[in-house]
Amino acid sequence: TALTAILNPEELSMIVRIFCQEISICISRYFGYVLKYAGDAVIGYFPEGSILSNGDLHEHAIKCGFYMQKLLDESINEILYQNKYPKLRSRIAIDVGKNQIVVLGSEPDLLGHVISRAAKIMGKAHPNNIIIGENVFRNLNDNTKEKFPLQDKFMLFETGEIYSTHMTNKKK
Repeated sequence: TALTAILNPEELSMIVRIFCQEISICISRYFGYVLKYAGDAVIGYFPEGSILSNGDLHEHAIKCGFYMQKLLDESINEILYQNKYPKLRSRIAIDVGKNQIVVLGSEPDLLGHVISRAAKIMGKAHPNNIIIGENVFRNLNDNTKEKFPLQDKFMLFETGEIYSTHMTNKKK
């Protein structure tokens, strides 16, 4: 948001393109796929049945999130800062479950309860943190779990389910 207020459209689109390109490479590096781009957001997924087992998928998604943060902090934001642009802030949300990929118009999309839940989780994320859902948390190894203290519990109105989120506590 800060960038949109101070940059002309050409500068902004260049920064967003570079960001999306680098984040897309990061997702594929961790055996995920980019589903689509939504403005300055990149929606990736790590499907079941890939070369990784389910537990490994969760760990790879988490490692991907940490690598994204490192990429932003040590590379993209450093270049922006050197060129007197404001730094980018990120919010990374990770959840797991069954979704269906459908093509709506000419664009693929995810439909299902999990993508809706992930969007709600994203809204609870603090800047520059990774937030994960309970279903991801319970499948992590103990060392990784330590990085994600309980952040919040909320009711999923669609199912009545109480769902917890866990978030890194990186400074804003």
